Amino acid sequence: MIEIKGLCEETLWDVASFCYRHPEREKEYAKGDNERFEEGYRRRADYLRKMLPKGARAQVAYEQGKPVGFVECYPIEVTNLEVDGRDVMAIWCINVREEERGQGVGSRLIQACLEDARQLGRKGVVVTCWDPFWMPKAAFERHGFAEVGPAGPNGLVLFKAFDQVEAPWWIGRKPAFHPLEGSLRLDVYHTDRCPIHWRNTQLVREIAKGLGPTIEIHEHSTDDRAEMRKFGTAYSIYLNGRLIAAGPLADAAVIRGKLQEERARL
Repeated sequence: MIEIKGLCEETLWDVASFCYRHPEREKEYAKGDNERFEEGYRRRADYLRKMLPKGARAQVAYEQGKPVGFVECYPIEVTNLEVDGRDVMAIWCINVREEERGQGVGSRLIQACLEDARQLGRKGVVVTCWDPFWMPKAAFERHGFAEVGPAGPNGLVLFKAFDQVEAPWWIGRKPAFHPLEGSLRLDVYHTDRCPIHWRNTQLVREIAKGLGPTIEIHEHSTDDRAEMRKFGTAYSIYLNGRLIAAGPLADAAVIRGKLQEERARL
């Protein structure tokens, strides 16, 4: 029997600490990942707590009292998801435990999110997806979502309207890059909303600092929507203007190799 509860102080940690990409569930990518994830969970809890008064919403699925999935969304006017629009809710993340997939939990969560958005008087719900590894398109199409535009070169913006409203659109990444004389520039656009983002950010910082002073790190917090809109990205890492990390768990060896290769060109 699945029970659905909304986001509140009681359920907040069940959302903040829930991540199917935790290293305990797959191969370890880098030494220290458990500590990085634990810090990421704490930061995510603080972020959710800060966003609750601004309209942050989540539906959390429980089976026999154990959290088995959630869907997280925000009013588009306050979210740092890279979409623009008005009067709609934006889904940031839906996550279901691997062993519970195929049992209808995800469908229940999406339906609960849609019903919640209607009750709030919102005119629709938008989501961005990158098949097949993130927010699978088919799962949303089954609930009436339709493609309304691209999300970068490989993603899609999907939208379900309840009422007459302009369809949301992808903002588009526009990171600032100012080359440095004699050193590499690492631009980190970071949000505390996701523990994977914190893990990647911290890992890249540690690798860069270990390679010496030839790599200069520039930090940009995108927790605030205005900052996200300025750069068009909630989370990404650029090395001398080239994207090197933007989503799933980054591989430490790959990141180190990219930094060393670019440093050798100085």
